[in-house]
This record gives sequence, C-alpha cells and structure tokens, in this order.
Amino acid sequence: MQLMSSIRQSHFVCKATLAAVVLVVVLAAYGVFAGVASASVERPQAVAGQVIVPQAEEGQAREPEANLPYLFAVFIITWALMFGYVFYMSRRQQSLQREIELLRAALNEKAGKQANEVGANQ
Repeated sequence: MQLMSSIRQSHFVCKATLAAVVLVVVLAAYGVFAGVASASVERPQAVAGQVIVPQAEEGQAREPEANLPYLFAVFIITWALMFGYVFYMSRRQQSLQREIELLRAALNEKAGKQANEVGANQ
C-alpha cells in the first residue's frame, strides 16, 4: 500500500512540474510574440472592394534581424521542452529505483520468513 501511494505521489509531482514548465514556456513565447505584434506598423483601412496586400518596408525583407524574436522564441521553447523532458525522465527513474528497492526489501523479507519457517519445521 505504501508503495502505491509513493508511486502516485511521485507521478503527480512529475506531472505538476511538467505542466508548470509548459506553462512558463507558453507564457514566455506569448510575451515574445506579443512584443513583435505590438511593434508592427499601423495597417491601412481597406476600401470596399479593394484588396490590400501588405508591403514590406524598404530594407525589412532583407534584414534577417527582423526574425530574431521568432528564432529566440523557438530556441527557448525547444530548450525548455528538452530540459522538462530530461527532468521528467530523471524523476521517473528515481521513482522506479525506489520501487525496485521496496520490491527487493519485500522479497528479501518474504524469503527470510520462509527460511525461518523451514528451519523451525525441521
């Protein structure tokens, strides 16, 4: 019974930690994208029947620095997900290691009781 509650508790902690990491990454990405969106130029109003094609400002299409916020956001998201996964896997490994130790202890205890019973019967 103690084993199951220990497993459930560690599994819940891993899920909560992973959810927190994902939330932080999403909020950080939203902040980066919101900053890019707020820095955009005012758009002209369309007249009925007219299609407005957005035009890049002079030099904007040629400057790769204009895409740096997006690159940074993807970089942060990728590394955060990688670290979150590594953290989750390490917690899961610790949980499995504890479970193995508990099972070994239970098996040794059961084997010890059987050996005592066999010795007492002879």
